[in-house]
Amino acid sequence: VSTQSTWGGIGEEGGMCIGYMIMYIKSVLEKLELRGNFLQSRGVTDVFRAVRRSATLRSIDVFDNKFSDTPELIEVLRELFEHNQKLDSYNLGGNHLSDTGATALVQGMVGHTHLKEVFVPERCSGKTFEALEFQLNSGKGKKKRGKKKGK
Repeated sequence: VSTQSTWGGIGEEGGMCIGYMIMYIKSVLEKLELRGNFLQSRGVTDVFRAVRRSATLRSIDVFDNKFSDTPELIEVLRELFEHNQKLDSYNLGGNHLSDTGATALVQGMVGHTHLKEVFVPERCSGKTFEALEFQLNSGKGKKKRGKKKGK
């Protein structure tokens, strides 16, 4: 199940409303597409806080929502990486994330091998993209070991 409100003009106040829907309604939402809105830093932070509680969401797309890498936003995203293991795909592209902010996110990804896709703005440096790719690939190919039969 997915929902999308792309290029719809949702402002920063809308982030809290979307957050309430995600937190308080028994949602089976797996994909949330909010690209091209005007959530800005406050609105997208509200959405990320709410998504932390989602048991079903696997993908979030906030491409081009005019947010920047405020310390609060970076911290909320890092907490989201840690606390929502089902959510494995993030599209943060088209926003105002600096190399410093993107690097802080990459550092927050360490040890979170559930992450499959994290897209950052194309203006980030090659070094940032290399670190991001390295971190995303660090969880691939690792098999979980279970108990052998009969033991």
